[in-house]
Amino acid sequence: MFHMLKDRCRILLQVHDELVLEVDPSVIKEAALLLRKSMESAALLLVPLHVKLKVGRTWGSLVPFPADQITDVVPDF
Repeated sequence: MFHMLKDRCRILLQVHDELVLEVDPSVIKEAALLLRKSMESAALLLVPLHVKLKVGRTWGSLVPFPADQITDVVPDF
């Protein structure tokens, strides 16, 4: 999956525990899968880490990205 996102997805900004990415619309689902898997498995804790994904063309137009759209299996790291 990493090779699919090369030159099509990049981190623009990180503020504390939030990331802002610029993603080619044709790979949004794949980027969401990879981001969710990476962030939720970033640390082994006693409580689960939950990731909220939002998409939009501008900061003010962000809407939640439906979790049911990113239920495909992502290989473990």
